[in-house]
Amino acid sequence: MGYAPPGTPPQRSPFRNFLRFTSGVFAGFVIVFIPTFFAGGSAIEGSLSKWAWPSVLAAALLCAAYAWFTRRRNPPMSAGVWVGTGLGLLLAGACFTGM
Repeated sequence: MGYAPPGTPPQRSPFRNFLRFTSGVFAGFVIVFIPTFFAGGSAIEGSLSKWAWPSVLAAALLCAAYAWFTRRRNPPMSAGVWVGTGLGLLLAGACFTGM
């Protein structure tokens, strides 16, 4: 580790930033996937239930609020949650329109 002037915070390694980003992607995707899974499962025998999209959007808003409020403190995690939420919403859209 190189010299850092007093009062400067230590820098994170690129690998640690990658791990934080990846864990954010996984967490955001899983949080959006859970209501998608249950809504898709309830639609197997009939049409899509009325609570399917609101539950997925509520999970996406929860992820977005977390990513928004942690963006200054932990930027790689915040970016990962945004990406994971987007991937989860893409999956939900493909799942719900395909049924």
